[in-house]
Amino acid sequence: MVRKIQKTGGKVEFNHEVKNISGQKDGSVKIDNLIFDKAIVTLPAFLFTKITPQLPADYQEQLSKLKGIAAVNLVLRLKKPFFPNSTYWLNICDTKLPVTAIVEHTNIMDKKYYNDEHLLYLGNYVPQDHPFMKMGKMNC
Repeated sequence: MVRKIQKTGGKVEFNHEVKNISGQKDGSVKIDNLIFDKAIVTLPAFLFTKITPQLPADYQEQLSKLKGIAAVNLVLRLKKPFFPNSTYWLNICDTKLPVTAIVEHTNIMDKKYYNDEHLLYLGNYVPQDHPFMKMGKMNC
């Protein structure tokens, strides 16, 4: 997507903390002090409303009622495949376990794009008030 945007003359900003987004009268979008033709925002609603204070109050209220879930992820770089076959996605349906999905990404995207390593994604999706979301940084 980034290459396509750049190829057509667009610019993608990375590593930039966004503090304010506002629509402009000409239809452009102002993000902090940068002007864009369009913007794609993928934040949860409760964060989006914090950086878009100019939104109408009734719309902000509607957004504040949306309840999302948080993704908890661990990505492992492996020398060998994890699954003995070409399984891509395995759902784990035991709610007592901290993982609900095991995804071997390199069973759908060639490992040559990932330093010839096998990428394994362990994921769970929890409410925002889950104890996982209150855990501090872990030193490994």
